[in-house]
Amino acid sequence: MKTSMPLFLLRSGCQLFQFALLNSFKLIF
Repeated sequence: MKTSMPLFLLRSGCQLFQFALLNSFKLIF
């Protein structure tokens, strides 16, 4: 469990980062 937790957080973090990036691009353009 301890080893799989960081991976899960990293994956969800990447998804959140991509989502925020897309939203910021929509706001700019």
